[in-house]
Amino acid sequence: MIKVAAITSGLNTPSTRFRIRQHIAELALHDVHVNEFIPSIDKNFLPKKFFGKSPLEYPIEYAYWQTKKLLSRVPSVLSSYKNDITLISREILPGYPSIEKLYSGPIVTDIDDAIWLSRPYGVRASINLAKNSERIIVGNEYLANWFSQYNKNIDIVPTAVSIPIDSQYSAYENNKGIITIGWIGTKGNIKYLDAIKPALKKVLDLYRGSVRIAVVSDGFFKLDDNNYVVNIKWTPDVEDDFLRIIDIGIMPLADDDWCKGKCSFKLLQYMSNKKPSVVSPVGMNRKVILESNSGFCASEIDEWIYHLSRLIEDEMLRRSLGDLGLMHIKEYYSTSVVSEMLAKIFYRI
Repeated sequence: MIKVAAITSGLNTPSTRFRIRQHIAELALHDVHVNEFIPSIDKNFLPKKFFGKSPLEYPIEYAYWQTKKLLSRVPSVLSSYKNDITLISREILPGYPSIEKLYSGPIVTDIDDAIWLSRPYGVRASINLAKNSERIIVGNEYLANWFSQYNKNIDIVPTAVSIPIDSQYSAYENNKGIITIGWIGTKGNIKYLDAIKPALKKVLDLYRGSVRIAVVSDGFFKLDDNNYVVNIKWTPDVEDDFLRIIDIGIMPLADDDWCKGKCSFKLLQYMSNKKPSVVSPVGMNRKVILESNSGFCASEIDEWIYHLSRLIEDEMLRRSLGDLGLMHIKEYYSTSVVSEMLAKIFYRI
């Protein structure tokens, strides 16, 4: 039996939920027992009044909250010495090297974003993680290439998605004849959705009354004409229903270093629910689409309009691409497959 202390980022943080917590039960079947230590304060938390401001504008309050976050980690530091391996989800404080070396080794660090770009000291924080880790688990090749400069023990493990129990039976939901284009994500990523507004406006105009856009987020997305835009406030409970009722998933991204580090989780969620996608061909998105044949890549606004129109007009195409996506998920990205990969890594340490 292997005992793992998992030092996670917060109760609802996506990297925690999908790269660590969803594997705990499955890992137990491999005799790897994970004890998760959730901080009492989410590591990304700051009071709303500080949003959009520099820490230099409120240095005392900023230092107070950062110190409080670190102090909330003390129980997990002590408990790590009762386990065989410490698994750290990204850095303890975003953008800062901090107390990672206080945890009991061997330390394995899991990374699913280009965290070296985080302000103010992301590069230094990332190098600190690499040098204090026995192994680093990353979500894609782009991340592996960067971290391999500082640690040669790199494992690429994709973000897993669970497969709905009824996925093999489910047809498309009855949306009263309305095709739903769906996007799910945090408010910080709505800017990528904003970038394809011209395409979404055109599609709504072309198929007025028969197409709508559904957005699940802790933010708000709006077009000039919001009659066919549905904003749904994110909670863990709404994800499954949202993924079930949409007909087409979208994942626009910017072609920059931060987005190249993303692990295509939205796309994988759409695929696990048999939904075809149109995505930006950035980073891992291109690889997943090419290998699964479950959707289309679009770089220009005209390409977004063209591919969305094809899917809107052709139900059989939506169904066939959805089936291909689910088949690919089952083989490479399901929770059981990825949990086995993680178990093998822990047994090698």
